[in-house]
Amino acid sequence: MAKRFSLSESDLEQLRRHGLSVEDAQRQFALFKRSGFFAPILRPCSVDDGIRKIDDSEVRRLEAAYDQRPGELRTLKFVPASGAASRMFKAPLAWKERAAEPGALERAAGGGDAEAAVVLDLMAALEHAPFFDDLAQAAASAGSDVRALLGEQRVRELLELLLTPKGLDYAALPKGLLKFHPYPQGGGRTACEEHMVEAAAYAVDRDGICRLHFTVATEHRRRFESHVSTVGPAYEEALGITYEVGFSSQHPSTDTVAVDPEGRPFRNEEGRLLLRAGGHGSLIENLGRLEADMVFIKNIDNVVPDHLRGPTELWKRVLGGLAIELRARSFALLDALDRGEAVADEALDLLRREFGENVPESVASGTPEAKAEFARKSLDRPMRVCGVVRNVGDPGGGPFWIDSPQGPRRQIVEISQIDPDDKDRRAMLAASTHFNPVDLVCVLRDRHGRPFDLERFIDEEAVFIVERSHHGRRLRS
Repeated sequence: MAKRFSLSESDLEQLRRHGLSVEDAQRQFALFKRSGFFAPILRPCSVDDGIRKIDDSEVRRLEAAYDQRPGELRTLKFVPASGAASRMFKAPLAWKERAAEPGALERAAGGGDAEAAVVLDLMAALEHAPFFDDLAQAAASAGSDVRALLGEQRVRELLELLLTPKGLDYAALPKGLLKFHPYPQGGGRTACEEHMVEAAAYAVDRDGICRLHFTVATEHRRRFESHVSTVGPAYEEALGITYEVGFSSQHPSTDTVAVDPEGRPFRNEEGRLLLRAGGHGSLIENLGRLEADMVFIKNIDNVVPDHLRGPTELWKRVLGGLAIELRARSFALLDALDRGEAVADEALDLLRREFGENVPESVASGTPEAKAEFARKSLDRPMRVCGVVRNVGDPGGGPFWIDSPQGPRRQIVEISQIDPDDKDRRAMLAASTHFNPVDLVCVLRDRHGRPFDLERFIDEEAVFIVERSHHGRRLRS
């Protein structure tokens, strides 16, 4: 039996306030003792073996299917946006505390210092950054001139203006509120704005309503709401739409415990348990509360500027068209099965061909009633279409065939779920040809318009462990 840690009354009260039971916490502690949390991958998916390549004629057909979607189909774009920018600024934050004299940065970079090289590149590109005008205003408010600071190589002061409350405070902001892209007309756009503009190309209904939902950290929600209300009217006028933007936060009950390198409960400087936000899987509760039939999911930092947006918008509609086709075929087969029609073999064929379902031989060779029951259970559930792109550099997580009690099935696997000490599985990762950049279309309601209970489909055993730090102390989460 896995070791159970002794928790104090103060610990129990902390857990209660988070909505975590003692059993939840102890189950999580036990997971750190497990050795088999890595995904049991069998092989990477490839074209015609788990990945469907859509040719040009299908592209046109699926795009048309999406553009001609039923008027009552309610679509929405869902953006996980709670990610902090601090990791993006790891090197500048570290350099800010180091040598400040002119020339130190160049000397360190020339000597092979990786952090210094990153900061040197940042300084070289600063005048072209989308936030440069804001930085100049912050410098002026502080009685400085940003170009003079650049010319005099006063790197520490520039970094303080960029990263701290003395200026833009970018290190404390979420990624969604950072200006990502410059535009000729000036001003630059935040990642949040880019998602708003992109959504207008595919998440708009026949009444011109464009629906988005951002999941944000509780402490940043007001900033997001203020930002959207400030920039929204101009985009509404320019794009001829009306935005409906919702916000929610990851529930504290989905927070997770952490352990130190020795496997003991990790405690902060005050001796309290460190509870960290769970991964994106913890947002399934937020997803289940959305009032939408079909939801496009995309990460907050997965955005491109206007001149690159064409392919993105096209493929969003293509993925949406494919989801609509699969939804319609599944619903029609379920209705036919309910009417007692002999479509079970057709349904099983759809499950094998399109959904990669492993149909047991006992079912395939069984009675019509057994086939119909298996098909009904397998089709009457939420579905997702995952867009994948080719690896062009180091392989990351992506689509794999994995082993399961029901037989081989497809799964998007994170790189952290692959055992680094297993040579065979590392070779599979190296051989993978595609990855998923969090580009999903999900069908969340059944054929009667009722929302699926998404929590029924959670795999509580599907976890992965990451190495992190807290104020310089190593932890596992």
